Amino acid sequence: MHQEEYRTYWAERKYEHDMISQFNGGRNEGREQGIIEGIERGIKQGIEQGAIEIARKLKARGDSLAAIAEITGLTEQQIIKL
Repeated sequence: MHQEEYRTYWAERKYEHDMISQFNGGRNEGREQGIIEGIERGIKQGIEQGAIEIARKLKARGDSLAAIAEITGLTEQQIIKL
């Protein structure tokens, strides 16, 4: 293999490696963003579920709909459905 062919060969391998690295880097960024969004969604759902459980207990205790709504952030319609 001549020196120029050798350089061309390794330049092509480097280009392929760089392209694969960029692709994998983008995939990793997307994966990380997905994980973050999933965690945020899970936290939000947990908070909402906690408010629902508190509303159920307050409703069973006989507290007013207005008071339950103020404490939990749920609407009176949501509380009525519980």
